[in-house]
Amino acid sequence: MPFPVRPVKALRLVLLALVPAALVTYACVPPPPPISGVPAAGLKLRVHVFGSSATDVNEAFLLVNKNTPAFRVVNEGGDGDVLVGLENDSPMCVPPTGLCSFKVGYRVRNNAGDTLVNQLTTVTAQSDHCASLCTQAINNVVVKVVGDAVAAITGPAPAPAEDAGKGAPGKGKAVVKAPTPAICAIAAGPRLASGEAEARAAQVEVLKRIGVLDQAEYDCLRKAYLGRL
Repeated sequence: MPFPVRPVKALRLVLLALVPAALVTYACVPPPPPISGVPAAGLKLRVHVFGSSATDVNEAFLLVNKNTPAFRVVNEGGDGDVLVGLENDSPMCVPPTGLCSFKVGYRVRNNAGDTLVNQLTTVTAQSDHCASLCTQAINNVVVKVVGDAVAAITGPAPAPAEDAGKGAPGKGKAVVKAPTPAICAIAAGPRLASGEAEARAAQVEVLKRIGVLDQAEYDCLRKAYLGRL
């Protein structure tokens, strides 16, 4: 007669049985396709993501290296800094007219602190089915952002910014109100579940503390997310 399985051992067996399934699920997530323009010598970027599906988007950036070996995401050093904010504004997916849509704001800076790209756009994926549709949209986001970052960082140096404070001759400098940072538009949207709104506000808090967001970006993003509680 077999010995009874103790509860702790039974739990261990269940966990071990779940591990292969988890690994299979992860393996089914396709990495972004090859991205052209990455120099053969390699390009390393610091990447910071906030907003809708931030964890999945961050994972997709890390998977770029699978099909584009010359590209790497790093925590320190590298060739530049990328900030990406997202808002999922997809309609209900109803086959055969599936659509996944993300509003995306992204900013690219070189190591001198110059802003090379400051863009707001919408990235989508369409299909006659819904399964993995937003995974495809996320990969499309990553391909666009990395492609633009590569072109900006490896391209010509940016032209010096003009002095926006010049006034009329003899009247001194005009007072110019600072514009709202472009990326703040990403935080606008309908009411969120309290946990999600607080999580996004917390992401913004961390990005401010580690020096990725400046004060104006932090103020408007945090205010917008907390306003969606």
